[in-house]
Amino acid sequence: MGNLTHVVVQFPRVWWDDGMLKWLSANHGSNQSRGEFSLWHNLNHASLLPGSQTLLTFLGDPQSSLYEGMADADVRAALMRRLRAQHPRTRIPDPLSFFISRHGYDPNTHGAYSFFEPGWRDKYFATLTRPLAARCGAAQGGEEVVRVRLAGEAMCDDLSGYTHGGYQSGREAAAAYLHGAGKGPDPRDHDELSLCNW
Repeated sequence: MGNLTHVVVQFPRVWWDDGMLKWLSANHGSNQSRGEFSLWHNLNHASLLPGSQTLLTFLGDPQSSLYEGMADADVRAALMRRLRAQHPRTRIPDPLSFFISRHGYDPNTHGAYSFFEPGWRDKYFATLTRPLAARCGAAQGGEEVVRVRLAGEAMCDDLSGYTHGGYQSGREAAAAYLHGAGKGPDPRDHDELSLCNW
């Protein structure tokens, strides 16, 4: 599993350009810290949660594991140091509220998304996602029938790691089942039912 940490910060006032949905801020410091707290999502934007005065950022590993292992106060202090270094001419108030997800410590997930190590090949993915079949009838020497179709974000090659990948994978598995049962169109003929392996 890979780990993705959500960090949400609410401020007493909007101090950023509220017209932007998201932005990338430069980090100064060592090479190890340059990717930390750099992509910001404006949840206060008119199209999202106006009035929330909230920003969202993400951390991936190895930073995820590092910050999830720290106390909230220490993460909050590190985050504010980064924000203030990124915006040296802006007076940034202390946050009202702060949240850090700790997916890596959740015994049900031990991380937030599937992750394929460098060297992973498409042929491995094809094996991983192949439906499981069994021979049925005539003392199991008969016709091969698909018994299990796998779905979930890890099964959607082009959208893996995201909720919409899990959703799309489920749609495609259901469409393949329905087509096999003669109750639906062939998914290969419909782009919207073939997005996981575009």
